Amino acid sequence: QFSFMGGSCGPLAYQLQYNVQTRGMDIFRRGQPVEHVPCCDVLSFVKEQLALASADNPELPFDFCGGFVGYLGYELKELCQDGEGTRNKHVSPHPDSCLLFADRFVAWDHERSQCFVV
Repeated sequence: QFSFMGGSCGPLAYQLQYNVQTRGMDIFRRGQPVEHVPCCDVLSFVKEQLALASADNPELPFDFCGGFVGYLGYELKELCQDGEGTRNKHVSPHPDSCLLFADRFVAWDHERSQCFVV
């Protein structure tokens, strides 16, 4: 029923890049220096951030309040099974995960032909 399109212009928006080999994450926020988080699990981080971002708005006909968009690479399999997942045979020169947290978005209701700017 709904389509959502998010952006990186909101005050809480940020991008994160994760490297499985180093278990390090870099967080990029507009107008701030890069924040490096060593020895972390990106999947746990995303779960924690989504729990903090929940919001109730009874005026909206959906319960989506923003979230992450991007990719989780196959290399993250190492993080599965309590960190004992299958080891990677190859190392990518690109981030193993790159996500954007979008706190501003447009929602389109296909059934009612209504638009919501959140």
